[in-house]
Order: sequence, then C-alpha cells, then structure tokens
Amino acid sequence: ANERFKGKLVAVRDVVERVGKHDVSLRNPTTRDTNSVKCKFGRDYKEPIQVGSTITVQGTLDKRGITGTVGLNECVVLTTGQF
Repeated sequence: ANERFKGKLVAVRDVVERVGKHDVSLRNPTTRDTNSVKCKFGRDYKEPIQVGSTITVQGTLDKRGITGTVGLNECVVLTTGQF
C-alpha cells in the first residue's frame, strides 16, 4: 500500500485477530506473514464480530505502517462467518 493506492477502495477477507470499539484487526493465519489489516469504522458497527471468525471488510486504503500493517478507513463489513 503506497501513495499510489491511497484512497482506493479495497476488500479484504481474513480472520479477526482483535476487536476494538471502532476498529478490528485482521490477520491471515495460513501465511506466516506478520502483516495484518487494521480496519477503522467511521461510526460504531452493529454486527457482532467474534475473534477467530472470518469476515470480509471493505474500506479505503489509508496507509501501510512500518510494521507492515495496512490501514483501511471508513470500513464496512460485507460478510461474516467461517470460511
């Protein structure tokens, strides 16, 4: 995620690693990658999101942190459930 892609709409399907009040952290456990996706919601979300479940989120690419974490803003949850 570099400046060229900033602001682009992307969808990510991964496993929920952590759930915050306004964001969720996603990680793909099948890759040994340390990269994760942090998805920030513009407002509180209503869906109950369980850690360990697989969800698809969509948001605009914000930035990639030095740790490899990709930030998405204005996220919406498209699907929830298992693979």
